[in-house]
Amino acid sequence: MMIRYDSTGIATLCRAIGIPDGEYALICKARCNHLKFPESTGSKWVTNYHVLDPAEAKRLLGLLKIKLQNLKAVAAEIRRLHSSLASRSGLVRAAFFQKRIEPRLFFRAQRLGRQNAWRGLPFPDSQE
Repeated sequence: MMIRYDSTGIATLCRAIGIPDGEYALICKARCNHLKFPESTGSKWVTNYHVLDPAEAKRLLGLLKIKLQNLKAVAAEIRRLHSSLASRSGLVRAAFFQKRIEPRLFFRAQRLGRQNAWRGLPFPDSQE
């Protein structure tokens, strides 16, 4: 957040945790020095910080926390589905190479597995 040009994220975070205007001005000055921006940019950030309401900043921070929790849950579900699909795909591939299933069924199972993965459906069984 510190290296982005836009100061909205850090301003919201600072306002939500109650950083005073003077200290935020020092943060802006340090950011301008680090990013090699003119001091006028830092003064614009401080002006926008004065306008930001602490209650709105806390509300936005709460909404961002909820959004991140939902994203973590979705990422965990995607990892679970991917590992399930990979393990089933490996079983089908192993059965094919051990000559336990016919090649046409193997390639059909691979094709259906890719299609079903995008739809959120389980991988087809190799015993079709």
